[in-house]
Amino acid sequence: SPLPLLSSLLRLLLLILLLFIVLAEEAARDPDWTPPTPTLHNLPKTEYCIVSVDSLLQLLSPCTSCTSGRNSLKFSEDALALSCIRECTSCEEKSTWSNSVVLPTANEAAKEKLMKVNVDVVVGSTVTAVGTTRLNYLLGSIGLNKVSKTSFHRLKEDYVLPAVVQEYTKMEEEVIERIKERLGKGGKLHIAGDGSFDTRGYSAEWCRYFLVDAETGEALSYVLMNKKDTGSSGTLEVACLERALEALAEKIGGVEHISTLVTDRHSAVIKMMKDRFPSINHYFDPWHYFRNLTLNLLKTQNRLFQNPEFTKFKKCIHSNSKLTNIPKNSREYKRLESVVFTEKNIEDIKAVSWLLKTSTCESLNALAWRYA
Repeated sequence: SPLPLLSSLLRLLLLILLLFIVLAEEAARDPDWTPPTPTLHNLPKTEYCIVSVDSLLQLLSPCTSCTSGRNSLKFSEDALALSCIRECTSCEEKSTWSNSVVLPTANEAAKEKLMKVNVDVVVGSTVTAVGTTRLNYLLGSIGLNKVSKTSFHRLKEDYVLPAVVQEYTKMEEEVIERIKERLGKGGKLHIAGDGSFDTRGYSAEWCRYFLVDAETGEALSYVLMNKKDTGSSGTLEVACLERALEALAEKIGGVEHISTLVTDRHSAVIKMMKDRFPSINHYFDPWHYFRNLTLNLLKTQNRLFQNPEFTKFKKCIHSNSKLTNIPKNSREYKRLESVVFTEKNIEDIKAVSWLLKTSTCESLNALAWRYA
């Protein structure tokens, strides 16, 4: 019979009503009474969490307004952003849920929704030089949505790169201001420069050139040029250096503040510096100088080792007193001497820098390659 069940339900409802009455009376007696503040324990420290579809359905399906209702769910996806419209089949309560905050934009159109999770993924991928291919390979391999190249580059062009330019400009102004203070106290600027090409050989399309403060290692000027700007790949590096020096001189108040420039031994660079910037002391990077000597010596090694009197040693043999000497007037000695003591090497070593070097520029170029 349903009567006992109905009687039990009525008693339960009466108990709940009495509980509400008691709580209401307590609240009336104490106007400052408030319910206890809910607490959070072990909240994840990360901004985002990966949730499975099954877990998401368990979270969103029950109605939050009535105890018996279940929600109809309508999902929409935008790259890694997920939104859901919920409607209870019992009480018809409607609500929305999203895994991402919507960022404000200048475009007030209803369709313009800039989801923060997508921006954060593009920012992270851009600043770590991951790129869309490797990013999507990772996302796809763990069962997450991929980011289309169109969306990736749109977010990068519209939001990430302008922010990078803004921060770069701000930092550059701070660096130049410090240099001006140094120059105002009678100091001089010592700089180093080095370029990097998109391809080896003489078919490069692009050249990237950095000028850095040789004393602090801070980047002062950056130039990127295409061979269409100069007419050939061979003149790219010289044109980049010239443009970088002109830009730097304008920032610091004149080329006369630049005391020293250190570069490699590019012959066209040497000529350009003498013609265009004669007031700057032009020195050569020591590593490039001795690397060139080493490479020239290595080119002759095969010819020398064809002589049976010579042995190619693979480890130190200082304990062995029977070392092979090269007679001073021998053909081999003269060959080595002709490689090292050329007229150009003898002249150029006078301009090899004993203190400043271009390694910081090369490190910047190597880092830039990751992003290219």
